[in-house]
Amino acid sequence: MPEPVENDKNILEVNTANSRENQEKIETDTINESEKTDKPFDSMRDEPILTELIVESYEGEKDQQGFFNGFGSAIFFGGHAYSGNFSSGLMHGNGRYTWANGIFYEGNFTENRIEGKGRYTWLDESTYEGEVVNGLRHGQGVFTCSTIPSIYTGEWKRGKRHGTGILRYDKEGKSYYEGHWINNKRHGYGIRRYPSGNIYEGDWKDNCRHGSGVMQWFDRNERYEGQWENGFQQGQGEHSWFVKRIVGSQYPLRNRYVGEWVNGLRHGYGVFYYANGAKYCGEWMNNMKHGKGKYSFKNGMVFEGK
Repeated sequence: MPEPVENDKNILEVNTANSRENQEKIETDTINESEKTDKPFDSMRDEPILTELIVESYEGEKDQQGFFNGFGSAIFFGGHAYSGNFSSGLMHGNGRYTWANGIFYEGNFTENRIEGKGRYTWLDESTYEGEVVNGLRHGQGVFTCSTIPSIYTGEWKRGKRHGTGILRYDKEGKSYYEGHWINNKRHGYGIRRYPSGNIYEGDWKDNCRHGSGVMQWFDRNERYEGQWENGFQQGQGEHSWFVKRIVGSQYPLRNRYVGEWVNGLRHGYGVFYYANGAKYCGEWMNNMKHGKGKYSFKNGMVFEGK
């Protein structure tokens, strides 16, 4: 089912050992489109309802009072049909109910209610198999969407994803979300692996990264750990990334920013540790140094001002 706009801007600030120590390069970058427009698939197919059960014809067993009892088949007003067990005139036990539009359910019935365990099959061959209460997916179950394709395995409540579960977005299972759900939305703690292979692990709210979490961009060798709000880095956080290794060096070089973020940008007070050993401590605004700050070069030189 696709998943919520999770816009995520990440900053690349590179200062290599071969560059002048006071030279900076700032680049903004966004995650790929599949990660920006990442909404859970809501094409889950609604459960059809049992309309007023007016019997037009019946063939099967009856009790001494003439009530449908035992195995039988009934045609209802509107072209709906049921074949299975009856008790005291009601659908009760195992059976198959087919709606006039071709959708059908096979499984448990309780006194004319779809209840227990069973399987829904929709016209496009999407299916749900699991627990049902009063006709709705409720409890443990698996929904397989044939058109996306996607598979959700986990807990349900009144027809919606609710509790813990895993939603796989492709047949290979390389793209998925595993964690907590509330009312069909990612909410609580969860892990999202994107088609790119990048992974977010942490808190969610209303389908957005929200709270504390770690995002790792394996395709760019970057990592952010800290606070999020509505899908963006917000509050305190640390963003680090490796730069190209210098010839002759056995250690990889890494830039690192530790400080405040607003709406996915460095904003407020923060410390930037350059890969070449230099450091800047001070104020930021919209990803740029802005206001009072102190720049310390690797050779010991210090520049302080605004």
